[in-house]
Amino acid sequence: MTKKTLRRVLAVWSASFVVAFLVTFVVGSVARAYEFSPPFKWEWDETDIVVEDRGYEYQSEIIGATVDYGDDDTDIDTTYSTSGSNIIHLLGDYEGENIVAFADPMSHSTPCFDEDHYLTGDCDTSDNRVDFAYIYWNTGADPQGYPDFEYPWTSEVAQYISRHEMGHVFGFAHPPPTPGCSVQTVMLTPEMGCSTFYIQLTSHDNTNINNKY
Repeated sequence: MTKKTLRRVLAVWSASFVVAFLVTFVVGSVARAYEFSPPFKWEWDETDIVVEDRGYEYQSEIIGATVDYGDDDTDIDTTYSTSGSNIIHLLGDYEGENIVAFADPMSHSTPCFDEDHYLTGDCDTSDNRVDFAYIYWNTGADPQGYPDFEYPWTSEVAQYISRHEMGHVFGFAHPPPTPGCSVQTVMLTPEMGCSTFYIQLTSHDNTNINNKY
């Protein structure tokens, strides 16, 4: 991953929609209904969303998240494979930034953002929609004040990360400060100060997925 790519992904918030598909420890404004607002559009259909793990260290947790998103409670079908994937998880030390994980959505292999954090125009038309994503797990993150999120992660934290970042890939944002922690969702973030984190999709998550897809 180049510095240019990392800078592009690190566009952490904007006034109109959340840009930072991140597990950072900063809360930005969020779109209504806890979804990313326009100009993003998603091309995912209800079937054949293939997930792959190229880091291997947390493969069982990523497979578990894939099964969770593709089970009978949701209207999408995610499967795990070692090739032909739409969503690829990568593990590495990405510049030592204090970002535990982040997703990089693309449309037809073209990044959705340029180096100045502006949309490229390849993810916001009826023909060009998000249809692919990398999810980066950052082993070099130093999440000060959140020791549970330091690498190496426990299985529970890895289950949370995998579901949270895949939630961003499918178009879901962090809940706003109000109602905040009262929302039972994998999209909660540590800096919200919630006492509970969800490592499995909740009925709230399933409802949001089915309403969107």
